[in-house]
Amino acid sequence: MKSGPRLLLALAISLSIHGMLWFAPEWDAAETPGVALRVKLVQQPSAVPTRDVAAPRRGAGGGSEKPGKRGTAKATSPSTDASAPVVADSEPAPPGPSGRLVISEPLYVDGEVDDLRAPADAISGGASGPVSQDVPIALPRSGRVSYVGTASFLNVTGLVSWQHDGAHYEARLGAGVLGATSSFDYVSSGRLVAQQVVTETARDNRRGKLSVAAIDNEAGVVRMERGGDVRERRITGLAVALSSLPQALASLDWSTEKISLFVVGDFWVEDAVVTDRGLENLQLPATSLEARRFQAKINNGKTIEIWLAPAWRNAPARIRYDDGAIVVDLKASEVEIDGVILMMKSRGEGE
Repeated sequence: MKSGPRLLLALAISLSIHGMLWFAPEWDAAETPGVALRVKLVQQPSAVPTRDVAAPRRGAGGGSEKPGKRGTAKATSPSTDASAPVVADSEPAPPGPSGRLVISEPLYVDGEVDDLRAPADAISGGASGPVSQDVPIALPRSGRVSYVGTASFLNVTGLVSWQHDGAHYEARLGAGVLGATSSFDYVSSGRLVAQQVVTETARDNRRGKLSVAAIDNEAGVVRMERGGDVRERRITGLAVALSSLPQALASLDWSTEKISLFVVGDFWVEDAVVTDRGLENLQLPATSLEARRFQAKINNGKTIEIWLAPAWRNAPARIRYDDGAIVVDLKASEVEIDGVILMMKSRGEGE
């Protein structure tokens, strides 16, 4: 019969299509549907709360503004007539009477003394219990997390630390084979506006290559410099330095599953979509606990995952950074929040 070969051909094609669908790798599946809401810069609330009258502003412009919900698309867009912040140069000025923290003073690493850390008696209530994802908590005044982990096939140590005075903050992220900041040493500083982390300056040292960035979120401009090379990038939403990302995520309102913001790394700034993957049982070198995993997929192909532990007031319990060439995976080995050690490094762990 003439229809025989045609029938066999149709059957073969059908089996091939079904086979490809059956054996297709899982990572090719479509991303969970959902719109990533753009994070905008929130407005500084006025001293006297009002509903219909905006706080006085310099120059002509805009009507009544009401601070939006932190970290959601409802946040008020930055006004062009607002006074722009002072953007630090590559050589920051000394601290003024406001007590602003200076980026030129590195945050503490293991064994170093930091006079800016809050004393233990200043803690109110100590470490809090688990917190719902859509209820932001105040960023602790200071924190230090030491890590052990790997960079591809090498054993490394790492560090995350931060401190703030209620108005300005500093943050640090590092990793290395010979020390917690020997290969990567990223430092950033900025302001806290209604608990939102607003990065203003970043200084990133990646294997001896130093780059600095001045981030003007109000004007929507990021200016980067490395050696004699200068780049400038326009942004349309909140930009956060890579070293400030753990604190920024801990301070956001996570009533939505996905957000988008700009991430500033070592001589690059790219848009990123951050997805809340939910609570997971995280196994660490000395303990296990629940942590909420946030996955940031950056437009340049890099991916950073951060696990925030509610039991540690949303301190980062694990950080995994894939920059396309090397994968750094850090797990917490020691945690100190507001001067209180919540987890002590056990004997035998890498220094």
